[in-house]
Amino acid sequence: MNATNVKATLLILITGGTLLVNVVRYNSTNDRLDKLREIKREIAEQNREIVDHCLPNCFKTYEEKPRNNYGHPVAAISAVPFAPVVEGAWVDKGKIWKDWSETVLLNHLGKSVAIESVRTKSIPFYSTANRNVVLAEALPTGSSGAYYIIGVTGKDAHVVLDGKGTPIHKMNDLLGISIDSAKKAESYLKFFVSAISISNGIFVILDLSPDDLSQQTLKEFGLKPVFVYAEKEIGWWIDAGMIYGNNIYDSSFLVQQDGKVEIVSDSLKGKLSFNYWVVMDESRRLYKKAITQNSKTEKKQGDSD
Repeated sequence: MNATNVKATLLILITGGTLLVNVVRYNSTNDRLDKLREIKREIAEQNREIVDHCLPNCFKTYEEKPRNNYGHPVAAISAVPFAPVVEGAWVDKGKIWKDWSETVLLNHLGKSVAIESVRTKSIPFYSTANRNVVLAEALPTGSSGAYYIIGVTGKDAHVVLDGKGTPIHKMNDLLGISIDSAKKAESYLKFFVSAISISNGIFVILDLSPDDLSQQTLKEFGLKPVFVYAEKEIGWWIDAGMIYGNNIYDSSFLVQQDGKVEIVSDSLKGKLSFNYWVVMDESRRLYKKAITQNSKTEKKQGDSD
C-alpha cells in the first residue's frame, strides 16, 4: 500500500460527557503528524480553560499526575482515582514504609506488588499524642497509578481505600475517631467524601482556602462558605457547596461522632461546562492511544511497501 493513500484517524475527545469526533484525513506522513500536533494544541488549550475554571483540589492532583491513576482505567490500579483530601504537605518515606506497604497490599490483593516510593500525610482526626495515623500513598514500580492506605507502620490497624465508605468505617472502629472540634469535623467531611468514588468522579467540598479557586465557583452559583455547627449528642451539622462530576450542589451533612456521614439535603444549583475528571483522564488516554495505534498502522503499511 502506498504511503500517499488517503488514511483516516478517528480521535474521540470526551468533554463533559459530550463526544466530539474529529475525523482526520491526510495524504502523507507529514500531514498526519501536523494534524496530531494540531490536536495536541487543541487539548493544551482545553487544559488552560479547565485550569481557569476548575476546583483547586482537582488542579493539585493534575499537577501531581505521576502519582495518581493518570492515564489508566481506574480499576487497573485501585478504585480511588485521586488522593483523598487531607490538609498538610506530603512527607516522603523510606524503605520501612515501602516494605510495610508491600505487606499490606499483599494481604489485601493476594499478590505481591513492588512499591517504588511512599509518601504520607498525618490524619488529624485519628492521631493522638501517642499515635500518628497517616494516609499513605504507595506508588507501584513502573506505574503512574497509586494505592492509598490508612494506617500506622508496623501495626495491624490499616485499610486500603477502595472508593467506598466501608474501609473508613472499619478504621473508625479499629482506632476510634475524635471529631471534637468544628475544624476536625470539616476536615473529616472533606476527607470522607473525596475518598468516595463513583462512575462520574469523586465528591469535592467547596471552600475558601486562599490557594484555590473555590471562592469563584461559590459566588458564581450563589453558594455560601462551609458552615459547621454542633448538635448535642448527635454530631456536627455542616452546610457546604459540593461538586460531583460537573454538578454543583448546595448540601447539608450530618457528621456523627462515630464517623458516619449522612447527606441531610442537597439542591442542584447548576452545572459546570465540563466534567473535570473525565477531561483530565480520558482525553489524554485516548489521545495517547490514538498516537500508538497510528504508529503501529504506519509501521505495518511501511512493511508492506
